[in-house]
Amino acid sequence: MVREELEMNNLIQEKERKRNKMRRNLYDEQDEIDRQKQRLFIDMESRLEQKISEQKLFIIKWSVI
Repeated sequence: MVREELEMNNLIQEKERKRNKMRRNLYDEQDEIDRQKQRLFIDMESRLEQKISEQKLFIIKWSVI
């Protein structure tokens, strides 16, 4: 009876370690997603900034006769 309880206790501890590891992995992945989101927002913001430049495309000359 004691042996079965010890085995069950070991199994429970193993499952808890696995659960904790999975939880840490989940949080790590969520943190990575948050970092990627932040980078995307920064990229979008920089693309939305207006940049105005002036360039001559052609010249028209005319005269009155």
